[in-house]
Amino acid sequence: MTNCGFEADGGGLSDWTTNGYSYGHSVVASGGHSASTGNGVGRDATISQVIATAAGTQYQIVFDTYQEGGTPNETLLSFGGVQIGALENAAEGWVEHTYSVTATSISTVLEISQGNNPGTAYLDNVIVTSAQASTPEPATWQIAVVTLALGAAWRRRQVLLPRN
Repeated sequence: MTNCGFEADGGGLSDWTTNGYSYGHSVVASGGHSASTGNGVGRDATISQVIATAAGTQYQIVFDTYQEGGTPNETLLSFGGVQIGALENAAEGWVEHTYSVTATSISTVLEISQGNNPGTAYLDNVIVTSAQASTPEPATWQIAVVTLALGAAWRRRQVLLPRN
């Protein structure tokens, strides 16, 4: 995931694809967020990015939203074309959202739709990380087994040698 905080290119949307998304960039005083502002209304205002994934791997998606100006407002999240989150009529203020998903292919589209009428919707800190525990490489396992075997052999030798 690139340009997750919308700071690249002086606060632009490089690496993101937009559709009906009226973009602005501002620093929102609350929490010092540097955010993308989406003034799209309804589900037709989207921002998306294709990210490299591994099929069958679980990912955690975290992002912050801020709704300003009342209701109605909404934020929708989809991963690989499947809607995984819907936030409607959120109160004003920064809110962190966390979702867990499993990828089904080697690349996945993350899409966020925002709308706020009559106000403004802000988005910041979109982060996608693998939630899988890392598994050691086969070579690491081999080194560990050899080290244990050598340690056991040395210990056995110490026990079997007569002491003077």
